[in-house]
This record gives sequence, structure tokens and C-alpha cells, in this order.
Amino acid sequence: MSASDNLSLPLKLKLCAMSDKTSALIEYYIDRNDQTIFTVADERETPDVVMIDHDHPGTRSAIAAGQWQSVGPIVVLAMGEPRIDDAIIIKKPLNSLALDSAAQQVVEALARRAVGKPSDVGSVEVAPVVENANAATDEPEPVTDSSLTDDNLPKLSNRFDTAVQETPPYFRTADAALPAPESLPTQKRIKRYTNKLQLLCGESRTLSDFELSDHSEHRYDPADYLSSHASKILRDSQAPIKAVQLTIADIDVYLLPTLNKVFTSASLEYKSTVHSLFNRLDPDMLQVRNYSDSNVNELVNRLNEGPRFAFSGTGFQWLSTLFCARGRLPVGFDIHQKWQLSYWPNLTRLELTPDCLELAAAWSNRSYSLAEVVDVAQCEVRFVTSFFNASHALQLMKRSS
Repeated sequence: MSASDNLSLPLKLKLCAMSDKTSALIEYYIDRNDQTIFTVADERETPDVVMIDHDHPGTRSAIAAGQWQSVGPIVVLAMGEPRIDDAIIIKKPLNSLALDSAAQQVVEALARRAVGKPSDVGSVEVAPVVENANAATDEPEPVTDSSLTDDNLPKLSNRFDTAVQETPPYFRTADAALPAPESLPTQKRIKRYTNKLQLLCGESRTLSDFELSDHSEHRYDPADYLSSHASKILRDSQAPIKAVQLTIADIDVYLLPTLNKVFTSASLEYKSTVHSLFNRLDPDMLQVRNYSDSNVNELVNRLNEGPRFAFSGTGFQWLSTLFCARGRLPVGFDIHQKWQLSYWPNLTRLELTPDCLELAAAWSNRSYSLAEVVDVAQCEVRFVTSFFNASHALQLMKRSS
């Protein structure tokens, strides 16, 4: 791609009208990609480009009010194809080719605006802006259910009078992705996200680490962790059981398999809660209570008594597996055994980890061993093991002969 006009690279990109998670992910990947033509502008800088999320609450009315008319080119992330004058539309789910195309359009738009100015740049090589671009889009919608309704659970219908806390069904930590001033330096936001990745995917590992015979630093027994208990209940609960309450360290987790819903009494925004729930279980600390038709209304009343935080059952299985495994593999797992995805996980409704789009594409295309897919997807071992563990928890991975 070439542009004959004067362009100062990298272009200063301002992220507006999007969630903290989305902006933190975009900043993380821009910072990691040395070849990017973008850099995230701080509050003191005048941006060259603005990127917004069309599906973020309040964005459409802001566009209609002309909020960004006076700035440079606008890049719009959108589920559909909205008609916005002079905007560059990127359809979700995002991928590196779409971002490449958008970057080219941005440079060309700026070049057209700069006609007649002295030229310092003869050509611009555009590299992918985000390696795992899908991870920066399609954030799950906040849960705002005010009632649980299901044909199989008439006693629960319209019984929740207290609105569910508007906590998104994905993880946030106090030092990773909580709302922060837009002026927070990029490096600090990246550090927050890096800390979050360590809780989700653990520390960096090599394939040779897993060759050590079931070393506890790199292997774990899923049966000793909450994720295994939760998955079994959500998949295999018998019809008479309408809900199961698990209590650990005074934190309640309510599993409703017929509704594919999970409620927790404490927010998963904080490390202390995460460590209490998802470290190795002490059997003496785990309390289990089943609810059937005869006493399910007691559960409803209990949930209405205090704050509760909602997840889909599928999302909780995926997320809790990430927390419990932290990039480790089950004891006895053979990294040379070949596996293949039966179908893609719904990444728009699950906790995203780096390179999950590339890993889903690789494992759905053909069968690979974990050792092979590390090379095929060209990503860190801990991200491969995390994606495999979470997909396996949802029974999406099938063993190849």
C-alpha cells in the first residue's frame, strides 16, 4: 500500500465508546505488535483516528448527535453494516484481514485529506493490527435478568423481584479490567490485563515442562477443583434436582442446570474470591445442598435476599475451568495425543484468551496434538493448554485415533 502524502506514523488511535475489556484488549495487542501503524493516544494528544463500538450502549445516539464529526477518520466495530457517513466499518467478529483493510482505508483517507502538503512518506507497509483480533470484539452483553422462567420450572417463574447485579458474564479482577480513567497510561492498563492473563492462563510454560511426570506445578487433578463438580452438575443433574448450592468459604454458587444458569453470592471481580473458589478444594470446606420441586422456592427467596451475580451455565464451566487449571494440564494427559474440535465454541459469549480464534480454526480444520498445535498456531503454550482445557470442559474436543 502506498500513500504519496505526508503521514506521521504511527497514527494516534483514540478508543471511545467501548467497554473497558475491549479497549484493554486492543491496547494489549497494539502494544505487543511492533509493526503496527497505530499507537493509542493519551488524553493530551489529538488523535488521528477514532475507533468506536457501534454495539456499545449509547454509541448510536452519540453518532446521531455528531459527537465525532470533528475528529479524523472513524473506525466502527459493528455486528451488522450500519450506514454511517465517512466511517470505516469493521464487521464483527473481527479478524486480522479486516483490520488490515481498515488500516489501509484509514491511511488512504488521511492521504486524501493531506493533498497538497509536503510528502515525507513514500509508502506505508500495513501489518495486522491485532494478532487475535476477535478477542477485542463481541463482548458478552451484561446480564440483566429480573426473573428466571422455564417451562420445566413453573415455581420459579417471575419470582425474582430483586434485579440481578449488572455484572457481565465474564471475569474482571480488581487489578485487571475494572473501570479506570481514560487517562490511565497504556502501560498500566496493559499490566492490569497481563495480571488477568496470569489468573486465567497461569505463568509462561514450555512443552518440556509437561514431560515431567505429573509435576504439581504443571499438572492438576480436575476432580479436586470446583470446575469439575460444577460441570458434572450442569451436565448430568437428574430431573428431580432443580438446583444445587455449593458453599465454599462462605461463598455460595447456585447451579441451575435446566436453565443453564449459575448465580454466585460474591462478585468474581476480586482475586480473593477467585482464590477462595477455584484453588484446590478441601473436601471438608465444601458444602452441597440439592433443591427439588418441594423446596426450590426456598432457593428463590434466598437469592432475593442479597446481591447475586449471573452467568450462563456454559460460560461458568468455561471460566471456572480456566481459573482452576491456570494453564496446567490434567495428570496423565498425553501432549502427543491428537484431538479435534467437534464445533466452534461460542467465543462471543465466553471468556476470551489470547489466540483463541487461531486455535479454534486450527483444531476445527483437522486433528492436532497439543504439541503440534503450538507450532501451527504460533502462540504461547499456556494459551493452547487453557483453550484446550476450557473446550474439553464443554465436551467440544474429540479424541482422534
